[in-house]
Amino acid sequence: MPRGIPWDDLPNRYTEGKPKPAPPVSASSEVETMKERDFKSDFFDIGRRCAFGVVCGTITGATFGFVDVLRDPKSMTGKTSVATKKIFRYSYLFAGFFGSYHGVRKSLKLYFPQSAEENVLTSALICVTPLIFISKLRPLIPYGVMLIGLDAINGMNDI
Repeated sequence: MPRGIPWDDLPNRYTEGKPKPAPPVSASSEVETMKERDFKSDFFDIGRRCAFGVVCGTITGATFGFVDVLRDPKSMTGKTSVATKKIFRYSYLFAGFFGSYHGVRKSLKLYFPQSAEENVLTSALICVTPLIFISKLRPLIPYGVMLIGLDAINGMNDI
């Protein structure tokens, strides 16, 4: 092939027999329409999102538990098992909370398409509601809402 030929002037032999690319989808449609879904790949996508939420929730919960231990002088001066139990409790509660939030968010995105803001609000409402009704979990609501808010700000288009 000779050098110096502009890309636009290359022979058609490189594009013959290949299908034409699909026309681009209009950017104005914010919500994608429902289409045929593959359950197996959707299941793995939702599982990956849940795993991500569990990992992030565990780390965040351990941090919140540690802060709660530091705020409580009884936990710091007593046995270390009290502090450890509190940190582990926060860790698994936030792992479950944030993992379920990400699972619900991805499920809603796949099976009930809506805008990103509606998706975040609906998922948050579904996952925060149990915290409201269980009195022992009510102190976790501000932390959970903050975690959802940070996630919404960081990844509004990455669902």
